[in-house]
Amino acid sequence: SRDRWLDAISWCESRDDDRAVGQEGERGRWQFTRATWAQHTTRSFFEAHRPVVAHAVAIRHWRWIQRVLACEVPYLAVRSWQEGVSRVKRSPRRRTAYADAVERRYRLTSRRK
Repeated sequence: SRDRWLDAISWCESRDDDRAVGQEGERGRWQFTRATWAQHTTRSFFEAHRPVVAHAVAIRHWRWIQRVLACEVPYLAVRSWQEGVSRVKRSPRRRTAYADAVERRYRLTSRRK
């Protein structure tokens, strides 16, 4: 389940493009910021373009979000991916277009399997 959520996030962030670079300098298919990347690894930020390395960091980040939120609600983890944990903690019931899109993608890919 976690990997399907991460797949849905990567689709919505970059359409699974490992070479993606965002407007604010985010990198890779999960569009890591430099700060988020450094929080979970000592590897060069340019390694965010390497699928195996980036996937490992994505897993660490997902687990960290769930630990900090002290819950395993995927929707809140998805919102935190984009907004940050502190914003989600302040308004946990709010829905967002981003998280709704990721959730739709997750459900779509779940039906195919």
